[in-house]
Amino acid sequence: MAKREQGRFTPIGHELFTWEPLTTRSTAARWVWLTCYASGEAKRSLPGLFPGSLLTIADVARMSTNEAGNAIDELVESRLVAFDQRNRLLRYLELPDPYDRAHTHQAISGWWTRFRSLPACPQRDAHVPLLQWMVQQGEVNDKMKDVWSKTFGSVSVPTDLPTFTRLAMSDTSTSAQPSLFGPTTHGTPHGRGLATPLPLDPDLDLDQEAEKRGGVEQNAGVVVGPWPALRLVPEGPLRSDAEIEAEARNARADEMKAVWQEAARASGADFLLPQTRPTPKDPE
Repeated sequence: MAKREQGRFTPIGHELFTWEPLTTRSTAARWVWLTCYASGEAKRSLPGLFPGSLLTIADVARMSTNEAGNAIDELVESRLVAFDQRNRLLRYLELPDPYDRAHTHQAISGWWTRFRSLPACPQRDAHVPLLQWMVQQGEVNDKMKDVWSKTFGSVSVPTDLPTFTRLAMSDTSTSAQPSLFGPTTHGTPHGRGLATPLPLDPDLDLDQEAEKRGGVEQNAGVVVGPWPALRLVPEGPLRSDAEIEAEARNARADEMKAVWQEAARASGADFLLPQTRPTPKDPE
């Protein structure tokens, strides 16, 4: 019965409630920390490694995505966790106590099975020293040492991990899927806009820039700079629908006349074409 019940709780010492790195954090940050360490979903992984995206963490913590994201940002800035969004892995950088450690060589083997089920990445491998510290805080026999050396002892622990920034500053975008947390990119938006975008530099002097490009365009007394003005009124006089239709009919008639004349000349029947009479000269 003890074995069956062991996976249903997470051993946490009373040190947690006086551990200053966590007690000085906001309520939301403390709740996310506890959720990713002691929840049922966390127990399916290793102590201090929570596999999941921001949406997963928010769902498990029963929080909105925005609240969970702000809480993770606070934990990251406090150097309590590292959040690898690309591999969807949240790693604890330190723990207040080692009470959730492996006590037997079978438990270490179980850790190893869960470890290999996680995405292979530097953040996963960097967690090995913390697991080793937890095991060493208790009694370690020769069988445990042997199993450790054959499992976690074979992992190459990275020493130069990337610096993790806040979610709002992290870019996980790809060419097919932009990231919600990636930096804002400026440029011409998709589609056909009504006007040319203004320059991005807020300190740019439009008058000086216009002089470089050949002068400042004026439109109804408004300076629009070197970029083309938006013309809402068509150039030239307005025409009625009847005039437009008549012009189209005349154009089609001229086109048919040209085709008929070309065919007559090609068949030798150009004598049927109307002859152009010479213009009479005015008497001197």
